[in-house]
Amino acid sequence: MFDLENSVDLEGVSKDQSLEGFSSLSEYEKSYIEEVLPLKDPELIVARIDEISGYVPPRAIDHNPDIARVIELEKPNIDKQYLEAPSDLEQMDECLEMLQEHEITNPEKWNTASIEEKVEMMQDAEVRLAEIEHRPPVPIYVSDQMGRVVKRGDVIYGRFGGYDSGTKDITLNLDLLHSKDVSFQEKVVNTLIHEGRHAYQDYNSHERTVHVDLGVVSDWEHNMSPGNYKACPPYDFETYRYQPVEMDAHDFADPITDELFQRV
Repeated sequence: MFDLENSVDLEGVSKDQSLEGFSSLSEYEKSYIEEVLPLKDPELIVARIDEISGYVPPRAIDHNPDIARVIELEKPNIDKQYLEAPSDLEQMDECLEMLQEHEITNPEKWNTASIEEKVEMMQDAEVRLAEIEHRPPVPIYVSDQMGRVVKRGDVIYGRFGGYDSGTKDITLNLDLLHSKDVSFQEKVVNTLIHEGRHAYQDYNSHERTVHVDLGVVSDWEHNMSPGNYKACPPYDFETYRYQPVEMDAHDFADPITDELFQRV
């Protein structure tokens, strides 16, 4: 488990700090929200709050403490993708706990599954990861057009997968799914978490900001803007690896995978 008390906050800002500077709801705004609560219509509640808040992209509907109090009784009925996400460390802890019990990390079940069954495992894990991260789940595909994946010594080389922000899906290299070497299974799990984090970055930057640290989201958005993302090739690996969205995805996925496969 990850130490939530003694670790440095990865966002660099606490939830209490993130609430500073919000103006109180006017009586009109409060009543505008309250009048739809008896209808038990989550989409209407979200629409009303987005209309009042006016953010583009919209923010988590409970980011304002005054609004959070008004909708407190209805929050359990509202999809998590509209609500403020847990901190990174809390998300990592929940992802770890979920994956420890998931068949995708069970070598016996993984190695005896067909390719179709492995894709189903990955899709199920993605749905669960997305719920923890307060984002919509994305489809999982495999492709035989990503080249070979080879292992030399303890290192696996090749293109493992990617998230497509245009089609909103994750594709993994089919070559990873053929081997019964546990390090290939580990790479599948790591890629799934890593690319799911890119889906989270994309969702926060362009659809709804549920991440608690707006400064981090701003960095992601800038990095993903046309011309700013440094793919490898043509850029060298170091330039690609240490840009904001890639550093963040590694910082999120790698500790979870290391813990799952006992590399720490």
